[in-house]
Amino acid sequence: MDLASFKLLVSNNYFMAISPELSLLVAMLVALFLSLNPKLSSKAWLFASPFLLFGFIFCVLLYSQLSPSDSLYSFKGSFLLDSFSVLLKGLLFLALFCLTLAGGTFLSAGSVTSKGEYIFLLLGASLGASFLLSANDVILLFVALETLSLSSIALVAYVKKDALGSEAAIKYLLNGAVASACLLFALSIIFGLSIGDTHLSALPEMTLTKTGFITFNDKFPLILFSLALFLMVASIAFKLSLAPFHHWAPDVYNGASLPTTAFLATISKLAAFSLFCRLGWTLFGINWIASNIPFAVWCNLFAGLAVLSMFVGNLVGARQIFRANGSIKRLFAYSSVAQIGYVISGAVIGTDISTSQSLFYLAMYVLVNLGAFLCLI
Repeated sequence: MDLASFKLLVSNNYFMAISPELSLLVAMLVALFLSLNPKLSSKAWLFASPFLLFGFIFCVLLYSQLSPSDSLYSFKGSFLLDSFSVLLKGLLFLALFCLTLAGGTFLSAGSVTSKGEYIFLLLGASLGASFLLSANDVILLFVALETLSLSSIALVAYVKKDALGSEAAIKYLLNGAVASACLLFALSIIFGLSIGDTHLSALPEMTLTKTGFITFNDKFPLILFSLALFLMVASIAFKLSLAPFHHWAPDVYNGASLPTTAFLATISKLAAFSLFCRLGWTLFGINWIASNIPFAVWCNLFAGLAVLSMFVGNLVGARQIFRANGSIKRLFAYSSVAQIGYVISGAVIGTDISTSQSLFYLAMYVLVNLGAFLCLI
């Protein structure tokens, strides 16, 4: 099969386009059915691992066939496969495969009673993250984000009779609900201004042509669009745990179990970075008049948050080393705040080279963090 035929097959065959997600879904069903048998429940991670390996291999093969300019659309344009999303999916499946294998050791220790359901929730959160990486539609993006968020909250609170974990889950739930509400309100404003399409790639042009932004004669749509921009910045900064929206991270990392903390520090960050890039490129990465005003505002706001995150993450995180009751999980939380600041500082420049460097740094961050957590588990 030549390259053109392969791309046509992936674009026209829905099952081929979502093969990694289908492998995750099958792994979830396997873990769920095995949880019905107490003797096999603890082995759910073992039976789910081959499906994760299949998803990783598929992403590697697909990435080798894609050029940086290729964009394969499926499900009437709602699902996008390009080199960016496939690369992050490959990292996601690699991290999830390692976490699942390491989670088997954690589950065997006996701190979790319902072992199969834990793997089910872990895979469910990863399924939401995987769809989020390829979302090219507002509805799919938000549903995938909430699937990731709600499953992550359940994972944080999963260990029974753990007061610290329950408290962390409540904080995560309340803060996450506010962030999700801000994002949903912002997306609803953009949809209202565009009048009629939920595809991310179609929203900016419709917004420009139908609201008078080209001449800036109508100030009210401009005010609404600016409000949506600031709400999105706040929401995504929370998902990325950028300062000063990072206050949930230390408590949640500290209260969650080690595999859950590792998941939040790796796979969750991949999904949040993808959300930042997709919205920045599609909704605000367009030319208005002679200069790209929305994208400049978007990048400048995140650049300021990135610089602040570097200082806060490193300075406050250093206290955990010298404190007598310092926590290694809190140290990783503040480290993630600083590291995401480094990643975003490259991505906000907006060039292909800076984005590729940010992706490389993010990949190294995920792999190194994953190795550190595997040693602790």
